[in-house]
Amino acid sequence: MAQVPYAVPADLDSGINPGAISAVTNQQKLDAITQASGIIDSYLRSQFALPLVQVGSDIKRACIDISIYFVMVGRGYNPDAGSDPGIRQRYEDRVAWLKLVGQGTVTPDITDSSSTAAEGTPSARPIVISSSQRGFSSRGDPRGKTSPFQGD
Repeated sequence: MAQVPYAVPADLDSGINPGAISAVTNQQKLDAITQASGIIDSYLRSQFALPLVQVGSDIKRACIDISIYFVMVGRGYNPDAGSDPGIRQRYEDRVAWLKLVGQGTVTPDITDSSSTAAEGTPSARPIVISSSQRGFSSRGDPRGKTSPFQGD
């Protein structure tokens, strides 16, 4: 499946002082965005049909904050100086939010690629396929209780 980036290199300027990443090339920014988009997809995959058709500002902001963290780690930064602790905190906040999205607790503003897609509505549902039980049974239990492990 082709990776769809959720931001463009110019978007990173909205998440950090542009001077902090002025020496970073557009290709490095694009690489960080591609990596961040892949991480985002890994959380969305359990709830939505990928690739996404449309994303809202919440997914875009998550992509920007994760990408900036990747760019700054690659460039080098001091997490104890100035506003640098905020870079890691925003990254951690976005990953925590994505975990909630993956669990279905939070629904982002997106339209996925399923045929019945509706904005903000999860389309992918887990599919459970099972065969008959293999000998775990309460048959013969003198109390007559049945068990969820009872086979055919």
